[in-house]
Amino acid sequence: MPDLASLLADTAARHPDRPAVVLDDRVLGYAELDAFAARAAGLLHATGVRAGTGWRSSHRTSRRCRSRTTGSCAPEPRSSR
Repeated sequence: MPDLASLLADTAARHPDRPAVVLDDRVLGYAELDAFAARAAGLLHATGVRAGTGWRSSHRTSRRCRSRTTGSCAPEPRSSR
């Protein structure tokens, strides 16, 4: 059985402009949704999340993002105590 990412990519290739998500007056086509998912996966990968690993809140709290637009993250500074 194909995974969700493969199904999304396949649908985006076949029907890029078909509505995939509708929220209020905002409509995302499958191509936009696929691009968004790829960016989200890249941000998760940058924080150390890998396929098959669980997500724990410590991933979020142990890192801080300097820029919400670039997704550039760095470890929290350690105290000098």
